Amino acid sequence: MIFEELNIDLFDYVPSDQNFYYAHCISRDFALGAGIAKTFRKKFALTKPALTAGLVHNVSIVSNVFNLITKSHYWEKPTYQSLEKSLKEMKSLILTLNGNNTNNITLVMPKIGCGLDRLSWHNVKKMIKPKTTITVNKSCSFGNPLATYAT
Repeated sequence: MIFEELNIDLFDYVPSDQNFYYAHCISRDFALGAGIAKTFRKKFALTKPALTAGLVHNVSIVSNVFNLITKSHYWEKPTYQSLEKSLKEMKSLILTLNGNNTNNITLVMPKIGCGLDRLSWHNVKKMIKPKTTITVNKSCSFGNPLATYAT
């Protein structure tokens, strides 16, 4: 897996791979009213009915967006365990959607769980990068221009 951190707006990134996905964290109540989740909601029409229809355990898939459910309500904070559980479920779904083939797949995400949710990017990156809960050709994490992330 190639892991890249780019300091650009993630929506400006255009991967060359045919199969690419976005991922970000949300709450089970599908509030999506603040931070990068609000931007995802507007850009991809992430309505409650669409999110509910795409729900598989702790991940909701709408179009090419993996909405990782890491907490029950928008006012709560996720745990590293809830994030890792969602990442593992996303990995399983990526494999299923691509016939267990991870060639030419790009996963684009902000510094998940680290904006309004206040997880440490240093710790989150360890979950994504080496032991890899996600096996793809490239995983890109971007700074969020709309929020300040904890470091």
